[in-house]
Amino acid sequence: MPSLDGVNLFEPKSSATVLLESADGSAWPILIVSPFGKGRVLALGTDYSWKWYTGRVAKGRGNLAYLRWVDRMVRWLTKDPSLDPVQVTFPENSGFAGQEIEVRVQLQEEESSLNLGAPITFSVFNPMD
Repeated sequence: MPSLDGVNLFEPKSSATVLLESADGSAWPILIVSPFGKGRVLALGTDYSWKWYTGRVAKGRGNLAYLRWVDRMVRWLTKDPSLDPVQVTFPENSGFAGQEIEVRVQLQEEESSLNLGAPITFSVFNPMD
């Protein structure tokens, strides 16, 4: 990636996760994420991320990686369920006590930490709460 001409100096809270930091030895955070209340926070500490876009285009590598990065940031902030490694889908009619219903469990292909051969079991306790 092309170097950045500047970063905004800030210190993340202890609950934040630093995803990207400067490589000049100062280790200033550039991209952090953190939970906040029921939501999420993402801080990009530079005004020069556009250089990553133009740098790739200038080298003939296209803009897909940059656009995917921006797309993922927005989708993560909005808690897009398609980013969850496991998605559970219940039928529209919730059924009644003792009735068997079909539940679909979908795993993201990228999620390799899960044991795909293990059976999936779960129970519903007092679904009216």
